[in-house]
Amino acid sequence: MIFYITLILMAMLIIILGILTIKALIGMYEQFYWHKPKPTFKQEAKKRYERKYATKRIQKTTKNL
Repeated sequence: MIFYITLILMAMLIIILGILTIKALIGMYEQFYWHKPKPTFKQEAKKRYERKYATKRIQKTTKNL
């Protein structure tokens, strides 16, 4: 009887560890293949400057023909 309880507990432990390992591997895969590189300070500063001093588009007047 104790043998079967121990067997069930070991099986549950192996299943839980397997699930955690698979989750960790999926997380690593996503980080390596889908991770967007962080922009450098120079690129961020350029974007901030462009947003701050962006020129507004001048709307074209409609021509009456």
